[in-house]
Amino acid sequence: MQVPVGGVGRIYTHAEVHRWNGAELGPSREYNIDLAPRVVHCAGSLINALLDAGAQNYLEFKLLQQSYVWREGRYVRVPASRADIFKDRSLSPLDKRALMRFLQNAQQSFLAQGSSLDGPDAERPFVETLRAEGLGQSLRDVIMYALACIPSSQEGPELTGCPVSTADGMAALARYMESVGRYGADTAAFLVPLYGGGELPQAFCRVAAVAGALYVLRQPVADVTITSSPGGGRVCTGVTTGSGQALAAAPGLLEELLSADSALPAGESAAGIDDSADESAQQCHSQAVAILDQPLQEEESQVLVVIPPGAVCNTHPVYALQVGSATACAPPGRQVILLTKFLLYLSTPSKAPTAAEDLRPSLEALVNMRGLSCGSASTSASSKEEPSAADFRPKALLAAYYNSAASSSASALQHLPANIALCDPPDATIGYEAVIQGAQALLQRLFPDLQGGLFPGGGDAGDDESDEEAIQALSEALGDLGVPTDGPDKAG
Repeated sequence: MQVPVGGVGRIYTHAEVHRWNGAELGPSREYNIDLAPRVVHCAGSLINALLDAGAQNYLEFKLLQQSYVWREGRYVRVPASRADIFKDRSLSPLDKRALMRFLQNAQQSFLAQGSSLDGPDAERPFVETLRAEGLGQSLRDVIMYALACIPSSQEGPELTGCPVSTADGMAALARYMESVGRYGADTAAFLVPLYGGGELPQAFCRVAAVAGALYVLRQPVADVTITSSPGGGRVCTGVTTGSGQALAAAPGLLEELLSADSALPAGESAAGIDDSADESAQQCHSQAVAILDQPLQEEESQVLVVIPPGAVCNTHPVYALQVGSATACAPPGRQVILLTKFLLYLSTPSKAPTAAEDLRPSLEALVNMRGLSCGSASTSASSKEEPSAADFRPKALLAAYYNSAASSSASALQHLPANIALCDPPDATIGYEAVIQGAQALLQRLFPDLQGGLFPGGGDAGDDESDEEAIQALSEALGDLGVPTDGPDKAG
């Protein structure tokens, strides 16, 4: 049975672009802009996956230089160590003792592998545990949103859904604490990849290609062939790409099909296949990217700013990640009229109808937005005025807002053949933990009998393989797909 798929889903919507008229942005080819920017925990599961696969050989990273919390109109450094806590003048002696005591308890829980979290306290809301420890609002904000990186509001009327449990909150906090200082004394907990997050899947693809895997770029799936299996179920036995190329099933081919939401049959989508799907499957995220003429903080190129709920009338925490030419994501300065540029990314769970309504107040708090225009319209009534000479904040030369889909494949999987798996769109978290968990779930679905996790062979599988052997393996894979290849000559 040939089943046409339901078109490529619109992952990004409600886009608005505002530009400072006459601004010199530099060559567009020197920008690498992420649509779903994230940071990498130095001791997170992504680093472990890269090392297991040997993919770290294809990547370079820069350490995040500092994390801040936006509080009462100013930047407050996030303490990354005991010394940072004692040096923090924004904390009272009582707050310092309470925070130090809590972090020590969290570290002991981590070293005990969570044994102290067994029982009813494990499911207790994390925010209630923080209150019970005597931590005030400002410290709770730091722990929940800057250290544990919880993406949604956890208290007050903004709380939607179930709050994060103590077990999950402590696990996230332990991940942060283990990441601090991993690559040198007093270094931050996060890394950012050079050339943007798109390098990460490319590194894994290169490792897979060495082992004979094949991946196709810019070829959506037009339809899938589904047949009945002897056991009474359904199985996908082939696909047709958007270019019309049919990939028929053969021994060892298409035993498993990894697909995006666009490969679902027409009328079925990860968010809409079941009318009873929960509300969270149909939410979206608000995101923005701005090009700045100078950094948020002097001499700091890679920084993360966390805006807690309510700080600028925001419902959920806003994460603002700044990168610059040091990460090869923005052009460096070469002359007086072309200064070094910086990218500032903002993200938060959607509350307003558009991303601009969600994120403009946060962006206006951090940078000078006057003078930006969208076509002939200005961003605000005051934007027509010349910026004040007293405003020393970075100037936004361009700002773009957009919403990204946040559908979940959980309800759709039960309707699909077992050899089809779905990749969820990026979620609202600032890290990669959910991405790795999703990849592990896909692996378990497609290879239920596989032992050893994501990379059971470790990172040494392709170390001894020569380039000629890799080309031969790729040629054989292309031949199996019916693609003509010249291949190496065989001795006759």
